[in-house]
Amino acid sequence: GYVRTVFDGYADRFETHLISLGYRIPGAIRAMLQAHPKIAAGLPIGPVLDLGCGTGLAALAIGDLPLGPFTGVDLSPRMLEAARAKGIYDCLAEAECMTFLREEAVTGARHDLILAADVFIYFHELMQVPRFAVPVMAPGALIAFSVETHDGDGVILRDTLRYAHGEAHVRHALKLGGLQLVCLQSAPARNEKGEPVPGLVVVARAPS
Repeated sequence: GYVRTVFDGYADRFETHLISLGYRIPGAIRAMLQAHPKIAAGLPIGPVLDLGCGTGLAALAIGDLPLGPFTGVDLSPRMLEAARAKGIYDCLAEAECMTFLREEAVTGARHDLILAADVFIYFHELMQVPRFAVPVMAPGALIAFSVETHDGDGVILRDTLRYAHGEAHVRHALKLGGLQLVCLQSAPARNEKGEPVPGLVVVARAPS
């Protein structure tokens, strides 16, 4: 409820504000996906599930790559309105991410790529991510996501009310959940108070 309320009230200025903060995550995810052999060869990958899609910035950044169809999921109806206006998504759903994944697993849906740009910063720990994501990933499918990070190993709640995950925590969650790490890179998420917010961009693969 907190997240929905915040982003419903933020939707009209969301993109303008992020651009002013030097938001970098969609471009960093694009660069990592472009290095994937299938995408580099122009071979199609899809369907794509965009968790916490917001106004669609991550999907917009990769919309010209051989990916799709796109399904977007978000808690905020007003953010979904902005995403719908971009004409990228074939389907949009108003739902909490883990609940949506659980329901997708029941229907037998499978996705070749899951995106989660600046979503898991609202999750205390990442162990639940593979538990819900892997059942809806096709064999060998990819998950690309970002987190804010810090120099320690665990998880801290920053004064912005977002969580920062240590690199060791990220690696442990992936390994415990049966996901194979493909790439992990440091990438500042945005600027706050004139300083870059340290982040990680991660691509992992489901069991084949």
